[in-house]
Amino acid sequence: MVRAVWKGPFFDINLITNFYIKVIKTCARYSVILPQFLRKCFFVYNGKKFIKVFIKEEMIGYKFGEFAWTKKTCIFKSKKVGKILKIKKS
Repeated sequence: MVRAVWKGPFFDINLITNFYIKVIKTCARYSVILPQFLRKCFFVYNGKKFIKVFIKEEMIGYKFGEFAWTKKTCIFKSKKVGKILKIKKS
């Protein structure tokens, strides 16, 4: 569900109070990226570790959680690697 327009964007108040720190660590993945955050570096917690996010102009209006993935991308090993290992064992 989308937040009502008349309420304005939602952000964690701690992001504004710690605004003058060079690098800000946050767990607030649900906060909207504001124009004041432009060219700032944030470390966003993804549930396991902090992911470095440098705010660019295209990111304004999105949420921090969209740039710190919580799941790894699945990479399948090629079948050729398995055949080479079998040949070496023989």
